Amino acid sequence: MAIVETIIDGIVSQIKSVHDLKNEQIIYQNRVKAQLYIKLIKILIPFPEDIPNAVLSILDFPPNFRGDFYTVKRILNIQIQHNEKLIQENRNLNLAEKNELEADIANRIFTKRELAKLKIQYNKSKNELIEFKENHMAEMNLYASQDVLNLMVIFDVTIKNAFKYGAYIDKDSITVNKRRLIDCMRAEIHVD
Repeated sequence: MAIVETIIDGIVSQIKSVHDLKNEQIIYQNRVKAQLYIKLIKILIPFPEDIPNAVLSILDFPPNFRGDFYTVKRILNIQIQHNEKLIQENRNLNLAEKNELEADIANRIFTKRELAKLKIQYNKSKNELIEFKENHMAEMNLYASQDVLNLMVIFDVTIKNAFKYGAYIDKDSITVNKRRLIDCMRAEIHVD
């Protein structure tokens, strides 16, 4: 009988050690996942939610943004110079026409400034996201759920459509997709 008890105690001891080891692995994996998600969330939060075509939409006859901030800036400068030239050369403008041209110039100058700010914010966030992927994508593929990985792809496509290809996307697409990705990560690491 003592031999049977010894064998049973040995089996129970092995099961406990295997269970403890599995618990330690799960705790480690959850810790790594949480650290990765926190890094990614810190990159996503300051990502610009405005898109170039939305900034340009306040203008009458805006240039079409197709991923090139420099070209849009040049076109806006040409349009500003054209309107300034119209004001200077045309003495027959009534006050309403002159005010309309001056307002258009002011709107284009404002738009240039807003696009410059957006470009800086986008490039900073984009570079941080690229660096994160270069340094941590292997870990993300190991520890992140398929839902998080899929939402990352959706977010990337939305950003590329808005900033690289200049597609006309819904103004809230970046905000919605960023929020969905962050919410999914929070749910996985059990943060309410």
